[in-house]
Amino acid sequence: MNARGTRGSPLRAFAFYVCVGALGSSLACEGFDVPPTAPSAQQSPTTAPVPAPNPTPTPSSYSVSGNVREVNGAPLSGVAVRTNPPGGAVTTDSTGAFSLENVTQSVLVLEKDGFRFTYWRKPQDSALNAGGPISIKMQPLFTLSLASGVSSVISADDLSYSSEHEDSFWDGTYSCAPCKEIRVRPIATGGRLRLRWTGPTPLDLWAGAYYGGVTAHAAGAEGETELVLDVPLGTLDTVLVGVGPRNGAPQTLAATESFSLTMR
Repeated sequence: MNARGTRGSPLRAFAFYVCVGALGSSLACEGFDVPPTAPSAQQSPTTAPVPAPNPTPTPSSYSVSGNVREVNGAPLSGVAVRTNPPGGAVTTDSTGAFSLENVTQSVLVLEKDGFRFTYWRKPQDSALNAGGPISIKMQPLFTLSLASGVSSVISADDLSYSSEHEDSFWDGTYSCAPCKEIRVRPIATGGRLRLRWTGPTPLDLWAGAYYGGVTAHAAGAEGETELVLDVPLGTLDTVLVGVGPRNGAPQTLAATESFSLTMR
């Protein structure tokens, strides 16, 4: 959405264009050629023609409508839905529905108090208004502290977080799907995390700095229902709990699993 460095903005795009030429060589620049040599005294000085700049195309607009609901839950009203870069903005109604007209941006950002922000990106091959309303899920915020643990479930309805999309950490490789993101408040400098779960699918833990790096990772083993992860000194403000890959391949979550996470 925006350039890297803006928290909660999943897009990063930078472009640098440099045009360099050495004396006595031909340089192609802005659609015209610089003559290879300066005109001699016997030649008539000429000026390379400069074409008129191409007009900036007007982005095509489209309409988008959808429904927003909680992971494993009901429709969400009062969700702020805005374009990124900022443009149009609406709020979901009592049924979680929204509609935006004359959209030229390719990304929507969704925010609501008590929930982790999320975003939707218009598919490049998507025809305008094709396929009907889109469906978007939002995860409630979970907060872990020394005084309070987190208890919840992992189900197939949960979201996915990965380094491919830089969802939680920008540095390090991770793939947590299905998964829950958990905040650590107040921000800690290292610690010991203990994860317990019920179910046949072993869970994983990732810990580190939000939009920073993965500091530590632990993977549960087949037949286990508990793991401990020691996080070295450093910023600890985000934890991922969920299903990680095994032998380079995604795991399948056989059934909804309950888990509890504590820190000391």
